[in-house]
Amino acid sequence: GNPFFIEEVVQSLIGSGRLEGARGHYRLVGDLEQIEIPATVQSVLAARIDRLREREKRVLQLCAVIGEDLRESLIEQVAELPGPELAEALRSLVHGEFLTERALYPELEYAFKHALTRDVAYGSQLREHRARVHAAVAKALEELHAEALDEKAALLAHHWEQAGEPLEAARWHHCAFQWMYMKDPAHRLEHAQKVRELLAEAPESPETLELRIDALRCILLSASHLGLEESEFIRLVEEGNALLSRSGDARAHALFLMGTGGALSIAGSLRAALPPLEQAVTRADEIGDAELRAAALSRLALAHVMGGSSDRVLAVTEEAIEILGGAAAAEANPSPLNPYDALLSFRGWALAVSGRFGEARAALDGALELATERGDVARAFLIRFVW
Repeated sequence: GNPFFIEEVVQSLIGSGRLEGARGHYRLVGDLEQIEIPATVQSVLAARIDRLREREKRVLQLCAVIGEDLRESLIEQVAELPGPELAEALRSLVHGEFLTERALYPELEYAFKHALTRDVAYGSQLREHRARVHAAVAKALEELHAEALDEKAALLAHHWEQAGEPLEAARWHHCAFQWMYMKDPAHRLEHAQKVRELLAEAPESPETLELRIDALRCILLSASHLGLEESEFIRLVEEGNALLSRSGDARAHALFLMGTGGALSIAGSLRAALPPLEQAVTRADEIGDAELRAAALSRLALAHVMGGSSDRVLAVTEEAIEILGGAAAAEANPSPLNPYDALLSFRGWALAVSGRFGEARAALDGALELATERGDVARAFLIRFVW
């Protein structure tokens, strides 16, 4: 009763010459008793793909590796075929109902007629060949999207991972979770975990240590929102501290302390959160990084918010905002590390608790505007909730 299975059987019979004619007017060639119906749609698809001309088969397999972003410009860059030949091959694949035309503007874009078609075409290739094509696709994407690589980071990480390049894949997974810092906390956690997995057995270097430490920091913060068992939290912190002891990177140490303290704050362990956050402030001072100190103070302010200490929040946020230079400086430096909008929201809460409602409204309105501009949906919701 699967319509797709019936369609593919008919296409297979046409391709093998058992049916002749045109759509709506096909006739059987030979005896009905000689026709065998395959057991699965996958076997029908495999037979159909196997009967394609070598050029069409190669283009279909390339499309299977590319995946969903089947734009003509990307296919052209990787196919290594003259333009007219590629166009003819793609028309043939559309006519054979392997692909469909999904869009004509601003450029031709294709899609697989069915996900199973892609799966079978992908699986019909040797692993080594697939790896080479994944690498070629990744390089082409980097060239075609040079101005928006952050947005393509997750896709690039996928292709480099399938190409068998764990370090390159980890770099792009790291880029992906940084880009998703304020946009998609759940997927941010997935990318951070990927960095950790990919580099677990990689040769150790200053770069791999930095990537692994930053991934652990992200995992601690992200997982704390979703709930993290104490034993797992302790294990992650111990792993991070072991890496830091080999790294000797003071800035990475400060950031990790911030992640640890922030995660403890969110989990409600306020007394345990204060020491690592205060240590992070100290480490920032030791390396003379004012923005890092402001970021650490922001996490410290959050801990005091969770603890209900409005006086401490006001003191800490006032110092941090002064370091950052106010709203104009925050707009000029929209990096995820710049916590100006968070500081404003914490300050707005403390001012409201203190009965200074006019000042509180100004602070919260400013924080909401910045959070909205930066696409930080979670913080924008929190600010509206507080107000």
